[in-house]
Amino acid sequence: MSLKNSLENAEDNWLISYADMMTLLLFLFIILYAMAVQKEGANQIPAASAAPAASAASQAADQSSTGETAAYYYIDKNSSAAGTASKSSSSSKSAAAKTAAGKSTASKSSSTKKVSTAAKGSAGKKPTYNEVESFVESNSLKGTVSVQQVETGIVFDIQAEVLFDEGSSQLRPESYTVLDKIGKYIGSLSNDIIIAGHTDNQPVDTGNYQSNWELSCDRATKVLRYFTDTEKLAPQRFQAVGYGGYRPIADNGTAGGRQQNRRVEVIVVEVP
Repeated sequence: MSLKNSLENAEDNWLISYADMMTLLLFLFIILYAMAVQKEGANQIPAASAAPAASAASQAADQSSTGETAAYYYIDKNSSAAGTASKSSSSSKSAAAKTAAGKSTASKSSSTKKVSTAAKGSAGKKPTYNEVESFVESNSLKGTVSVQQVETGIVFDIQAEVLFDEGSSQLRPESYTVLDKIGKYIGSLSNDIIIAGHTDNQPVDTGNYQSNWELSCDRATKVLRYFTDTEKLAPQRFQAVGYGGYRPIADNGTAGGRQQNRRVEVIVVEVP
């Protein structure tokens, strides 16, 4: 009898193991389900909070397309105070935008008037070629000064030998009369003036200048300073440039050509 009971008990032991396994599986499924529910809830929260931001971004894009600039704030719809603040902020921004637009329009109008007035003042008297040629002849400058009409304006072309000794940038006393007459004439104008120095293609013999670049620049500057310092013309109207021997008007292969290339140009800039 004892042996029989022992055998029966051994046959029932598998039920205990099976029950334990089923219990463990149940706990496992419960844990997995809880984790899945928690993860799904976490994913839904950012999506819900992103909706207002997406709406605000859409509004910003619409405003940007109309050329307006605005700041956007997220306000809780359940708060009546927030709604009032939003309306107040929108009204103040609209008023500020209108004020800024008014100021901008007034500023542009004022600037346009100033530019127009400045343009009229800078144009001043517009000399013609015949007028300048007549001035040169009536002031006994013919043969010393020639007149050219170029795209930039009208040019007083002065031979360098009248103004300077060879290789020098110091004005000769004989040049003062010529410069005085030209200075009086351009002083009656309000056009900008360019002083351009030119040389021939021969190397500089003196040790004062490394090349014709420096010599031509210094000569142009000396003439400019005579107009501004001696004739008391407005310095802001003037600029000086030096081209060395790189813009000849005659053949440098002859003495006569080189003499023509050594020159200083006083250019009366035409205002369109």
